[in-house]
Amino acid sequence: MKPILIMGGAHIDRNGTMNKPYITGSSIPGTMREDIGGGAFNVASNLAQLDIPVIFSSPRADGNLTFAIKNKLRNLSNFIDFPIQLEGNSPSYTALKDKNGELIAALADMQLYDELTTESFLTEKLRTKITQADIIITDANFPAHISSAIGKLKTEQCSWYAVATSPAKVKRLQPSLPSLNLLSMNMNEAIELTGLTKHSIPELIEQLHNMGLKSGIITDGSNGLHYFSNHTQTISLPPYPSDKIQDVTGAGDAILSGFIASTLKNANAEEALSTGLAAAKITIEVNGACSEQLSTKTIEAIMQPD
Repeated sequence: MKPILIMGGAHIDRNGTMNKPYITGSSIPGTMREDIGGGAFNVASNLAQLDIPVIFSSPRADGNLTFAIKNKLRNLSNFIDFPIQLEGNSPSYTALKDKNGELIAALADMQLYDELTTESFLTEKLRTKITQADIIITDANFPAHISSAIGKLKTEQCSWYAVATSPAKVKRLQPSLPSLNLLSMNMNEAIELTGLTKHSIPELIEQLHNMGLKSGIITDGSNGLHYFSNHTQTISLPPYPSDKIQDVTGAGDAILSGFIASTLKNANAEEALSTGLAAAKITIEVNGACSEQLSTKTIEAIMQPD
């Protein structure tokens, strides 16, 4: 199988939680957890764990992030890292939460993404990989002109999936919607993208189709997901129940990962979506955006219990 080319966000995520009440201007004891975040990275990591070969490319400004990625995925031989080195600061996200887990403040240093140019990121080697790819996955961390350039480079036969990333960034993908084969988004991202004040699922889907999107997955928290396509009726599925929820971060990325991995094995849409929901269940039962427990075997155990 030819590797899937995945391009987009990969940054250091720092989450600090205080174990004493927060007092403005004071030093509060607590714990800091550090991991790697980014929608594209989450999908790449998940797919590699599901035995799908991937090439992952993201902009970096130092070797620390590249080392962290290599160390985190050292046991996954089918994950090929292809960093693009630039000047500046590698992206990072630092959040401070009170002892109850409520966010006090966060600093998102994402300037490296925002200042990307086609000349700096789309190197000759990366352009070649794009033109040779059968499947491409990107996220909305890239400015609109980068996504548009990728769309022009890929072949007509290449399937292009995208991750909405956040309500603040999803509109960056708007010019590329007609070129996408599928967009994965949550309810808030779908509402922001369409601009609808009324947002029933049929209304959202109709507007997304009108904007040129062929198919998509809208995740809806405890309501599960809604899948739509030009070729099928809308499919709505509930999540797999869990009483061990730790962190819902990365659930949508897990759904897309499971969906793609299952589709590559010739599953139909409903089977592939169920696979994605099983992957999400595994993901939300650990802290962090990806679970080391994710595998074809653990997904099968959820979908086909004894």
